[in-house]
Amino acid sequence: MAILTVSIIHVIEEYMGGFVDQMKQFVPGTDLSQFVSINMTFIVLCFIAVIVGSSNLVYSLSIAALLFINVLFHVGGSIRLRGYNAGLVTAVVLYLPFLSMRTIIFGTMDH
Repeated sequence: MAILTVSIIHVIEEYMGGFVDQMKQFVPGTDLSQFVSINMTFIVLCFIAVIVGSSNLVYSLSIAALLFINVLFHVGGSIRLRGYNAGLVTAVVLYLPFLSMRTIIFGTMDH
């Protein structure tokens, strides 16, 4: 359930922080409907990860990999903008610790 919770909080930060307007600097024509479509799809994928959990590790770890790519995207965006990139705080403060804990737990699981 944590993956779903942190992802929803992250999407809220992106929306409230003006992510769509920031993206227009990199991808002209970006609009709110694209933001909603992409993020709703991702939230559904996270929900499925909650349902399948460790019974389908390839799927669940693929979603975790997407979270990590998202962290890199936000850090890179902040470097390129030379400032805050909407979603950066939750990417670093929520996604990274979540991924670290999942890695520790996965590493200690009986396979």
